[in-house]
Amino acid sequence: MLKVLPNLGSHTCSKGYRGGFAERLRKGTWMGHILEHMTIELQNLAGIKAIREKR
Repeated sequence: MLKVLPNLGSHTCSKGYRGGFAERLRKGTWMGHILEHMTIELQNLAGIKAIREKR
């Protein structure tokens, strides 16, 4: 997935640092979490400002 959407490698995720999502992806994470980051990245590529909001 990082080959297809390389900018996912710079997502911080809950780790709080660049590459945090890639680290969680390698170690294992939920499919919903993966889809969340893929959706954000696809929106960014389409020029849509996408943010993630914790509630």
